[in-house]
Amino acid sequence: EIDTYRETLTHELSHLHLSQRIGFFNRRLLPLWFSEGLADYAAGSGGEGTSESEAAGLILEGRHFNPEEEGEIFGSFRYAMNGLSGPVFHQQAKMLITWMVKTSPLKFRLLLLALQKGECFNKSFRAIMGSDVKEKWHLFVLILRQKYSG
Repeated sequence: EIDTYRETLTHELSHLHLSQRIGFFNRRLLPLWFSEGLADYAAGSGGEGTSESEAAGLILEGRHFNPEEEGEIFGSFRYAMNGLSGPVFHQQAKMLITWMVKTSPLKFRLLLLALQKGECFNKSFRAIMGSDVKEKWHLFVLILRQKYSG
């Protein structure tokens, strides 16, 4: 869909809210895929002009964002996006967040609460989600393969 001011405002307010809860620098320590995917999920936007099936096809071809386990204060969007366009990056990040929310809503909520308490993303993710980001990413790709490969 085409982004509207409502979606843009909600997306940016999601970033602001998280920054106010955990601090600007701590939000920068979140992986970009998580921070952007969460804002897109909250706004119901992201990936304008890129369908889920297109984004999934690119993932299955090995063309996807870098599923980092930690962010950096001066993190690079270019590195995180791994050569993707902005809309594709946002669609893929939102798809991963949406899948985590739908498959483990309580765990995802606990992760957000841990982050709001200032706990480390990577350690909290492992403890609460039961695996590290790379393992969760590989499971997500497996699910996409089953869904889109026949």
